[in-house]
Amino acid sequence: MKWSKIFERKTTLPLTIVNTTNINLNDDIRSQLERKRTRFKQNIITFNHNEITIPNKFITSTKASLECLMAHNNVGHTLPRLTAGIKMPDEYYLDTTQKNAFIIEKKTQQTLGSVDEKIQAAAFKQLILRKKFNSDWNVFYMFCFSDWFKQGYQEELKYFDTIGVPIFWGQDEDYHLNVLKFIKEKTKE
Repeated sequence: MKWSKIFERKTTLPLTIVNTTNINLNDDIRSQLERKRTRFKQNIITFNHNEITIPNKFITSTKASLECLMAHNNVGHTLPRLTAGIKMPDEYYLDTTQKNAFIIEKKTQQTLGSVDEKIQAAAFKQLILRKKFNSDWNVFYMFCFSDWFKQGYQEELKYFDTIGVPIFWGQDEDYHLNVLKFIKEKTKE
């Protein structure tokens, strides 16, 4: 199995699925989203970690279903579609009670390449994702990096701090705890 797939699975937040619902998109939404598929699953989840409890329930699904989930729950706009070149986030969790969206982008790179430029587009991607949600929603866009990014990316890391994009290190022993602490802190506000 590719290292990036192992990293992605290892860094997926620990959760319990409380309920799964099959959602059927109506023809209007399906047409706006240019979807051939009309059904997708919506999971209502809670987070599990022995050191932290977050009482809120969150909604999530597969990464390709973000826009469908937003449309179905009336938390965002179907149009315009995500800008060309903006890929769906690797993980996302929507707290519909407090109107918080937690979006995690994972980068597993181990060599120089196109990710160098992709991560520099964080402010634009954050802006576009915020525009997709209704204006009363808080959108928290964050990165999960492999340790490889600790070398030679100091300017980018400082930049993320200035634009409010938190960084979490997927190979840290406390990765899950750190992300869940961030989510818990933001759901209290």
